[in-house]
Amino acid sequence: EEQRGEMHLRIGRLLAAHMSPEKREAAIFEIVNQLNRGVALITGRDEREQLAEFNLIAGKRAKASTAYASALNYLIAGAALLPDDGWDRRHELAFTLELHRAECEFVTGALVDAELRLSALGTRAANAIEHAAVARLRVDLYMTRTQPDRAVTVGLDYLRQLGIQWSAHPTDEDARREYEQVWAQLGSRPIEVLFDLPLMSDPLALATLDVLTSLMPPASFTDANLRALVVLKAVNLSLEWGNSDASCIAYVMCGALAGARFGDHRAGLRFSNLGNELVERRGLKRVQARTYLHYGNLVMPWAKHVRSGRDVLRRAFEAANDSGDITCAAFSCASLNVNLLAAGDPLVEAQREAENGLRFAEKARFEFVVDIITAQLGLIRMLRGSTLRLGAFDDGQFDELRFERHLSTNSALALPECWYWIRKLQACFFAGDYALAVDAASRARRLRWALPQLFETAEYEFYAALSRAACWDSTLAD
Repeated sequence: EEQRGEMHLRIGRLLAAHMSPEKREAAIFEIVNQLNRGVALITGRDEREQLAEFNLIAGKRAKASTAYASALNYLIAGAALLPDDGWDRRHELAFTLELHRAECEFVTGALVDAELRLSALGTRAANAIEHAAVARLRVDLYMTRTQPDRAVTVGLDYLRQLGIQWSAHPTDEDARREYEQVWAQLGSRPIEVLFDLPLMSDPLALATLDVLTSLMPPASFTDANLRALVVLKAVNLSLEWGNSDASCIAYVMCGALAGARFGDHRAGLRFSNLGNELVERRGLKRVQARTYLHYGNLVMPWAKHVRSGRDVLRRAFEAANDSGDITCAAFSCASLNVNLLAAGDPLVEAQREAENGLRFAEKARFEFVVDIITAQLGLIRMLRGSTLRLGAFDDGQFDELRFERHLSTNSALALPECWYWIRKLQACFFAGDYALAVDAASRARRLRWALPQLFETAEYEFYAALSRAACWDSTLAD
């Protein structure tokens, strides 16, 4: 037993020495597993740093295969191999190991560890590209922790380093100017010609576009004008520097804004189709999950039958789950439930999907989406007769009043609270309790500023109008 470490070390050294770089990367797990077992016997600084590099390669390979626990072990081992002056001598290696480690901690639910690591990395970032990598992850992390305001602050702080001075609550005119800049850059060219733009190669533009992509969800939940600025700036970056994977979601979101915000519905559909085509035909798939989510949620239900977006939403979840984008995966679950309810699918199927989505969001500790799906599930269970009375979500385990207090005491939960009252509005309408339905509608109306999507607004208007009409008819009868 006392000779095993030496033997593992010898095997690892022989494997590393007698393989070409290409074969070495293919066999990285075999090499690293041998060397790590003999790491206590490695004393040379150069060899320890080389093994740190090998662990980084193995960690990235494991992370790409969604083996996040294994990836985390390799990354921790790699970081431990660097000497005390590692940040000075091998800054890029030390930074990359810690960044991937934070991402694995985030994905595996160690949110506090990830937050502390990213905060420390923010002080060690040596350039704008490293700052962008940290900012992107911190934005996603704070969004998962139901802190969209903090996510916005991180994103805007990064943009200020580039000279982009935005308020967290910009004006309508700010959004209009950015939209006009899109058309100024496009000129007389048709929208479809953007499909053939060259691929973006500027590192800073690529990094900034990634930050803007992560900033879209929290901006959507804090300020409509900020959401517009973020999306339109991403489009303008693409027009200036070329297309990247993140351009796809920017075009889809621009399409939704062009129609709903600026009245250019035909142009909006063309922009959105462009984003989807770039994923499908040019293979720009790194953020395909978010592209599919918004295409299936914001575009398809308005352009075709509501069910047409369902397969796209399922593909969004699969792509997000495979890539470790838990934020997008959780929102895909909630959006699929919206689609099933709006289309009038069998409630037993809707309940099964809602329960699956709730389990996923709970496992990811994404409380924001947990609250959204809880309300959806409450409505479904009431419609199936599983609650204590028609019109209420109480069922012996769920306490409606306690849930309402939970939502109302945290301003960051304005969106889940608004959706809760929309579901209550529907529940009371179907129960024939039109006075309570109108009351739920008025509560939802006070929070409608938080709604980032038109789909739910349409449902709200429909049931609110029916409830008001029903109350008016009953008053005349009395």
